[in-house]
Amino acid sequence: MNLRQRIVVCLLVLLVAPSAAPAQAEPARLDASVYKACFSSGAAKAEDVIAACSAIVDNNPRAAEAFYNRGVVRMGLNQLDGALADFSRAIELNPRDPDAWNNRGLVNDRLGRPAEAVFDFSRAIEIDDAYGKGYNNRGRVYIRLGRTAEADRDLKKAAGLGVKEAESYLKSGGIAFAIPHRFELAFSWSRYDYKEDLIPPLKSTETGWVPQVRLGYSYMADDRFYFRAFGDASVADDDTDYDGSTMGGAPLKDTTRNDFARLEINAGHTFKGNLPVSITPYAGVGWRYWKRDIGYNEFYSWWYLPVGVKVLYPMAERFTIGLNASVNFMFDGRMTISYKDDTFANTTLRLGNRPGGLVELPVSWRPRVNWAFTVTPWYEYSEIGESPWERFYYADGTYTGFVVREPSSRTHQHGVRVSTEYLF
Repeated sequence: MNLRQRIVVCLLVLLVAPSAAPAQAEPARLDASVYKACFSSGAAKAEDVIAACSAIVDNNPRAAEAFYNRGVVRMGLNQLDGALADFSRAIELNPRDPDAWNNRGLVNDRLGRPAEAVFDFSRAIEIDDAYGKGYNNRGRVYIRLGRTAEADRDLKKAAGLGVKEAESYLKSGGIAFAIPHRFELAFSWSRYDYKEDLIPPLKSTETGWVPQVRLGYSYMADDRFYFRAFGDASVADDDTDYDGSTMGGAPLKDTTRNDFARLEINAGHTFKGNLPVSITPYAGVGWRYWKRDIGYNEFYSWWYLPVGVKVLYPMAERFTIGLNASVNFMFDGRMTISYKDDTFANTTLRLGNRPGGLVELPVSWRPRVNWAFTVTPWYEYSEIGESPWERFYYADGTYTGFVVREPSSRTHQHGVRVSTEYLF
């Protein structure tokens, strides 16, 4: 193409280009009140902010701050899907805004997406390495993921950057008290003191030291749902000394072979906030069992409803003391008399329902983040109400002419439990 041809082509392009280019319309001007409502910093009602910000983004789809502000309001209203979309759009328009990344991380965390939340908080920190809120929020997610070393580092960094929430969190016991899941293996040694309510010279008592083991699991975190389940069983030498009498009142002493067991489940809510202690009211259901071999077998079992409160006070990063107290409401108690030969039929008696109580004083030491050792002095009081009279039969179903009943009784137990706990 010669010079003359090149000049002609350039002139044609200049003439055609203005008419061929797409029109770029300027956004329509909105009333100032719309902008004031969208960027009101909490002065306007939530629905007014959403409406105003929506009008702005409809008019100008590249208004990143309007998307961001609408996302903040939607997050406050728990409209999480909408908030997620708004923060994502704000990030797309302004990827260097750490607040947008941080808030999208908060939404992902609340939606149960911890990996995505960690990514967002990390991106906010990459943009601004002095962004304390990002460290704090990422640290709290790390706690729930069991990444305790990283959580400890993040929370200390956030506290150093002036984030009061992280500072208070560390002062209240820190990461060592924040891991919610706990498995427990414990050994208990307790004094057992049982006495039936009989008119002298009749009597029936059991005393002795009973060893027990416990396996348990609990979930406990500040200002969250609380759950606990455990089981106890007697082991090794769980015999007690029987001091009683015959039906005629003659003194009788012997050794009773026992089997004790207990299952219990609790649920509640832990309240902490800015308090120096955590307070956990709870309720649950439990079941107890006692096999008593006194020449013939007596099988006791009953259900109960524990209603109590647990209080924990972190004295330092590695030490905590506490109180656990409950009232146990017994129901559906039964005792079955079973003879070791075939002379008599088994007889089941319905026990009277009476409340009992439990007090525990745990003292815990945390030498490592994931391990704790706890010593718990405890005392428990329980009662059994008198049963109705029941007929007593031979094994072939013939009535013996006698009736039996279980007298009311009370039991005092006190001891010490030593436990090893793994937290994650």
